[in-house]
Amino acid sequence: MKTKKIWAVLLALIAASSLALAQDTTDKEVKDMTTPYGATVRMLQLQASVEKNLAAGEAALTAMQAMQGVDASELEAILAEMNVLKQEIQDIDLDDSPEELAQQFVELKNDAIDLTKQFRETSQTMLTTEQKNQVKNVVQQANKNENKQIREQIKELKNQYNSEKLGTLLNKTGIKADDLLGKVRQGQLNMSELKNQLKQKTGNLTKDQSEKLQFQVKEQALKQKVMVAAVKDKVAYNQLERETNRVQNRLEKAQELNLSDDAQTKMHARIEKNEQKQEMIMNRTQDRIEKVEAHTDKMIDKIENKSGKITEQGENYEEKAEETLEKLNQMQQDMGAGGKR
Repeated sequence: MKTKKIWAVLLALIAASSLALAQDTTDKEVKDMTTPYGATVRMLQLQASVEKNLAAGEAALTAMQAMQGVDASELEAILAEMNVLKQEIQDIDLDDSPEELAQQFVELKNDAIDLTKQFRETSQTMLTTEQKNQVKNVVQQANKNENKQIREQIKELKNQYNSEKLGTLLNKTGIKADDLLGKVRQGQLNMSELKNQLKQKTGNLTKDQSEKLQFQVKEQALKQKVMVAAVKDKVAYNQLERETNRVQNRLEKAQELNLSDDAQTKMHARIEKNEQKQEMIMNRTQDRIEKVEAHTDKMIDKIENKSGKITEQGENYEEKAEETLEKLNQMQQDMGAGGKR
């Protein structure tokens, strides 16, 4: 990466920070949970999404309850779960660790997606075409009443998030950009203006500053990639564990539930399959830890060989790497196995 191209990398980091809530949970969303502003925005977006779906669902429920021959009690139960979910989102402690916040976000969003899907599919099976059109009109009207206060809060936090993300990289290389970061924080620059100012800020970088900035960008991206994969694996592990517990509870009540021998056999097979998947996740976690250890040793050797001595950069890198390893080991322990190192 040549020095004159660094501004393009920094601009891409900002452009990628659209912070739009995706239909399915993405790596980008999990990465955003690693900063206070990013976590706050993601949780607010999730809250706004659930509130919007709740309003639409309640409007649909009211319309369906007025229709003859429609039993909407199951939909009422689903909306009750969505209200509980909304409260859980509001009760999230944003002072938790980034890894814990990311895990909670993924699990809560998955729950929101599942409940919305359940409501939609259940309602579709109990309505005629004419009734569906009536409910559709009611829902469209409810969707117009979005929470404007949350939307404005999200907009403000997006700018603060972008400023923080850009500032972290620039400050570590000794580039003074308080004026630029202030404009980003206030939302005063469009992408074209930001591009021009980044060109000016990075146009006269020394070779040392350029190398530091390239190093920071690459290592930050690598660290985030590792942690995103680890968080998603932990979420998958926990989901498998919850599913296994549910199946085991049903097996314990097999006689009470009048489960056939064939059904019980399939449930035992399901538990065995889940346990195999959990073991695969544990193996991936251990492999990930070993790769981070090997990469850390390699990078420290590279830094020290270049300078011929132990440098502050090398010590700082090792310290950050140890933090990452500690988090990975803790995740491994939480999934039921002791970590190493």
